[in-house]
Amino acid sequence: MWTELVGSGGSTNLVLASPVAGPSINLGGENNITDLAVNGEQDVEISQWSGWGWNPTYVELGVTSLDGQSLDGVTVVGKDGVEHALSGEWGRIPQTFDWNAQSMTIKASGRNVQVHWWATTEPNPSNLGAEHSGTVLDLNKAHTIEVSQWSNWGWNPNNIGFGFSAQDGMALDGIVVIDSDGNSHSLNGEWTSVNRPFYWQPVKLVIPAQPGRSIKVEWWAAG
Repeated sequence: MWTELVGSGGSTNLVLASPVAGPSINLGGENNITDLAVNGEQDVEISQWSGWGWNPTYVELGVTSLDGQSLDGVTVVGKDGVEHALSGEWGRIPQTFDWNAQSMTIKASGRNVQVHWWATTEPNPSNLGAEHSGTVLDLNKAHTIEVSQWSNWGWNPNNIGFGFSAQDGMALDGIVVIDSDGNSHSLNGEWTSVNRPFYWQPVKLVIPAQPGRSIKVEWWAAG
Protein backbone atom coordinates (compact mmCIF):
# COMPACT_ATOMS: atom_id res chain seq x y z
CA MET A 1 0.00 0.00 0.00
CA TRP A 2 1.13 3.59 -0.67
CA THR A 3 -0.51 6.74 0.56
CA GLU A 4 0.33 10.37 -0.19
CA LEU A 5 -1.05 13.07 2.08
CA VAL A 6 -0.72 16.71 1.10
CA GLY A 7 -2.08 19.61 3.15
CA SER A 8 -3.23 22.72 1.30
CA GLY A 9 -4.73 25.61 3.29
CA GLY A 10 -7.73 24.32 5.21
CA SER A 11 -8.00 21.29 2.96
CA THR A 12 -6.36 17.89 3.01
CA ASN A 13 -5.80 15.94 -0.20
CA LEU A 14 -5.39 12.18 -0.08
CA VAL A 15 -4.26 9.81 -2.82
CA LEU A 16 -4.60 6.05 -2.33
CA ALA A 17 -2.76 3.66 -4.60
CA SER A 18 -4.33 0.44 -3.37
CA PRO A 19 -7.76 -0.78 -2.23
CA VAL A 20 -6.38 -1.54 1.25
CA ALA A 21 -7.61 0.81 3.96
CA GLY A 22 -5.14 3.62 4.59
CA PRO A 23 -4.23 5.08 7.98
CA SER A 24 -7.08 6.92 9.66
CA ILE A 25 -7.37 10.57 8.59
CA ASN A 26 -8.37 13.11 11.23
CA LEU A 27 -10.85 15.53 9.67
CA GLY A 28 -9.71 18.49 11.76
CA GLY A 29 -12.02 21.06 13.27
CA GLU A 30 -15.72 21.57 12.65
CA ASN A 31 -16.50 22.49 9.01
CA ASN A 32 -12.89 21.94 7.91
CA ILE A 33 -12.96 20.61 4.33
CA THR A 34 -11.04 17.45 3.43
CA ASP A 35 -10.70 16.09 -0.13
CA LEU A 36 -10.28 12.32 -0.40
CA ALA A 37 -9.47 10.01 -3.28
CA VAL A 38 -10.88 6.67 -2.10
CA ASN A 39 -10.18 3.35 -3.78
CA GLY A 40 -11.31 0.70 -1.34
CA GLU A 41 -11.71 1.78 2.28
CA GLN A 42 -10.61 4.90 4.14
CA ASP A 43 -10.99 5.39 7.88
CA VAL A 44 -11.71 8.93 9.10
CA GLU A 45 -11.91 10.33 12.61
CA ILE A 46 -13.69 13.30 14.22
CA SER A 47 -12.12 14.44 17.48
CA GLN A 48 -11.02 18.08 17.17
CA TRP A 49 -13.95 19.92 18.69
CA SER A 50 -13.57 23.16 20.59
CA GLY A 51 -15.16 24.39 23.80
CA TRP A 52 -18.74 24.82 22.66
CA GLY A 53 -21.12 26.85 24.77
CA TRP A 54 -23.77 24.16 24.29
CA ASN A 55 -24.04 20.37 24.38
CA PRO A 56 -24.39 18.77 20.93
CA THR A 57 -26.05 15.37 20.79
CA TYR A 58 -25.03 14.45 17.24
CA VAL A 59 -22.21 15.00 14.80
CA GLU A 60 -22.89 14.68 11.08
CA LEU A 61 -20.49 13.79 8.28
CA GLY A 62 -21.26 15.51 4.98
CA VAL A 63 -19.98 13.88 1.79
CA THR A 64 -19.93 15.62 -1.61
CA SER A 65 -19.00 14.11 -4.98
CA LEU A 66 -16.02 15.80 -6.65
CA ASP A 67 -15.87 13.80 -9.88
CA GLY A 68 -19.17 14.75 -11.50
CA GLN A 69 -20.78 11.41 -10.65
CA SER A 70 -23.58 10.50 -8.29
CA LEU A 71 -22.52 9.13 -4.91
CA ASP A 72 -24.22 5.82 -5.79
CA GLY A 73 -21.80 3.06 -4.81
CA VAL A 74 -20.20 5.11 -2.02
CA THR A 75 -21.00 3.93 1.51
CA VAL A 76 -20.06 5.06 5.00
CA VAL A 77 -19.80 2.70 7.96
CA GLY A 78 -20.62 4.46 11.24
CA LYS A 79 -19.10 3.85 14.64
CA ASP A 80 -22.01 1.51 15.38
CA GLY A 81 -21.11 -0.69 12.39
CA VAL A 82 -24.16 0.34 10.36
CA GLU A 83 -23.35 0.90 6.67
CA HIS A 84 -25.04 3.90 5.02
CA ALA A 85 -25.44 3.93 1.23
CA LEU A 86 -25.17 7.39 -0.35
CA SER A 87 -26.80 8.72 -3.52
CA GLY A 88 -27.06 11.98 -5.42
CA GLU A 89 -24.32 14.60 -5.34
CA TRP A 90 -24.36 15.13 -1.57
CA GLY A 91 -25.15 13.02 1.50
CA ARG A 92 -25.03 13.24 5.29
CA ILE A 93 -24.53 10.62 7.99
CA PRO A 94 -25.56 11.43 11.60
CA GLN A 95 -23.82 9.83 14.57
CA THR A 96 -24.71 10.20 18.24
CA PHE A 97 -22.17 12.31 20.12
CA ASP A 98 -20.73 11.39 23.52
CA TRP A 99 -17.52 13.51 23.68
CA ASN A 100 -15.44 10.55 22.47
CA ALA A 101 -13.62 10.36 19.13
CA GLN A 102 -15.97 9.40 16.28
CA SER A 103 -14.54 6.89 13.78
CA MET A 104 -16.13 6.09 10.41
CA THR A 105 -15.07 4.24 7.27
CA ILE A 106 -15.73 5.48 3.73
CA LYS A 107 -15.95 2.74 1.08
CA ALA A 108 -15.71 3.47 -2.64
CA SER A 109 -14.04 2.28 -5.82
CA GLY A 110 -11.90 4.95 -7.44
CA ARG A 111 -13.93 7.96 -6.26
CA ASN A 112 -13.05 11.55 -5.37
CA VAL A 113 -15.13 13.01 -2.55
CA GLN A 114 -15.07 16.00 -0.23
CA VAL A 115 -16.01 15.58 3.42
CA HIS A 116 -16.63 17.85 6.38
CA TRP A 117 -18.43 17.52 9.71
CA TRP A 118 -20.51 19.61 12.09
CA ALA A 119 -22.18 19.31 15.48
CA THR A 120 -25.94 19.48 15.89
CA THR A 121 -28.75 18.95 18.36
CA GLU A 122 -30.78 16.77 16.02
CA PRO A 123 -29.99 14.60 13.00
CA ASN A 124 -32.66 16.35 10.94
CA PRO A 125 -32.33 20.11 11.54
CA SER A 126 -35.35 22.39 11.41
CA ASN A 127 -35.30 23.51 7.78
CA LEU A 128 -36.43 27.12 7.39
CA GLY A 129 -37.98 26.48 3.98
CA ALA A 130 -37.93 28.96 1.11
CA GLU A 131 -36.50 32.47 1.28
CA HIS A 132 -38.52 34.84 3.50
CA SER A 133 -40.48 31.94 5.04
CA GLY A 134 -41.20 32.43 8.74
CA THR A 135 -40.63 29.60 11.25
CA VAL A 136 -41.74 29.79 14.89
CA LEU A 137 -39.55 27.89 17.37
CA ASP A 138 -40.38 26.86 20.94
CA LEU A 139 -37.12 27.27 22.85
CA ASN A 140 -38.02 24.81 25.60
CA LYS A 141 -35.47 22.67 23.73
CA ALA A 142 -32.37 23.49 21.69
CA HIS A 143 -32.72 23.71 17.91
CA THR A 144 -30.41 23.38 14.94
CA ILE A 145 -31.82 25.41 12.05
CA GLU A 146 -30.78 25.05 8.42
CA VAL A 147 -31.14 26.99 5.17
CA SER A 148 -30.87 24.82 2.05
CA GLN A 149 -33.97 25.50 -0.05
CA TRP A 150 -32.63 28.27 -2.22
CA SER A 151 -33.86 28.86 -5.77
CA ASN A 152 -31.87 29.41 -8.96
CA TRP A 153 -30.98 33.02 -8.32
CA GLY A 154 -29.64 35.04 -11.23
CA TRP A 155 -26.80 36.26 -9.02
CA ASN A 156 -24.32 34.90 -6.48
CA PRO A 157 -25.16 36.00 -2.92
CA ASN A 158 -22.25 36.27 -0.51
CA ASN A 159 -24.29 35.95 2.67
CA ILE A 160 -27.42 34.47 4.16
CA GLY A 161 -29.21 36.78 6.58
CA PHE A 162 -31.24 35.41 9.48
CA GLY A 163 -33.86 37.60 11.15
CA PHE A 164 -35.06 36.81 14.69
CA SER A 165 -38.14 38.31 16.35
CA ALA A 166 -39.74 37.60 19.72
CA GLN A 167 -43.12 35.83 19.78
CA ASP A 168 -43.81 36.03 23.49
CA GLY A 169 -44.06 39.78 24.13
CA MET A 170 -40.56 39.99 25.62
CA ALA A 171 -37.29 41.34 24.24
CA LEU A 172 -34.84 38.87 22.70
CA ASP A 173 -32.25 39.70 25.38
CA GLY A 174 -30.68 36.55 26.84
CA ILE A 175 -31.18 34.44 23.69
CA VAL A 176 -28.05 33.51 21.73
CA VAL A 177 -27.39 31.69 18.47
CA ILE A 178 -24.17 29.84 17.68
CA ASP A 179 -22.76 29.70 14.15
CA SER A 180 -20.83 26.87 12.50
CA ASP A 181 -17.53 28.50 13.52
CA GLY A 182 -18.51 28.28 17.18
CA ASN A 183 -19.13 32.03 17.55
CA SER A 184 -22.02 33.18 19.75
CA HIS A 185 -24.34 35.97 18.61
CA SER A 186 -26.42 37.64 21.34
CA LEU A 187 -29.93 38.68 20.34
CA ASN A 188 -31.57 41.77 21.79
CA GLY A 189 -34.55 44.04 21.42
CA GLU A 190 -37.58 43.02 19.42
CA TRP A 191 -35.65 42.01 16.28
CA THR A 192 -32.04 41.06 15.51
CA SER A 193 -30.30 39.86 12.35
CA VAL A 194 -27.28 37.60 11.94
CA ASN A 195 -25.34 37.22 8.67
CA ARG A 196 -23.43 34.10 7.63
CA PRO A 197 -21.22 33.58 4.54
CA PHE A 198 -22.78 31.57 1.72
CA TYR A 199 -20.93 28.98 -0.40
CA TRP A 200 -23.84 27.10 -2.01
CA GLN A 201 -23.89 24.62 0.87
CA PRO A 202 -26.46 24.34 3.70
CA VAL A 203 -26.08 27.10 6.30
CA LYS A 204 -26.74 26.11 9.93
CA LEU A 205 -27.14 27.81 13.28
CA VAL A 206 -27.67 26.32 16.75
CA ILE A 207 -30.09 28.00 19.17
CA PRO A 208 -29.59 26.75 22.76
CA ALA A 209 -32.69 26.18 24.87
CA GLN A 210 -34.28 29.14 26.67
CA PRO A 211 -37.23 27.61 28.58
CA GLY A 212 -40.43 29.58 28.28
CA ARG A 213 -39.29 31.59 25.25
CA SER A 214 -40.61 31.54 21.66
CA ILE A 215 -39.10 33.21 18.60
CA LYS A 216 -39.74 33.54 14.87
CA VAL A 217 -36.93 33.09 12.31
CA GLU A 218 -36.78 34.00 8.63
CA TRP A 219 -33.92 34.16 6.15
CA TRP A 220 -32.87 35.91 2.94
CA ALA A 221 -29.99 36.07 0.50
CA ALA A 222 -27.74 39.14 0.68
CA GLY A 223 -24.82 40.58 -1.26
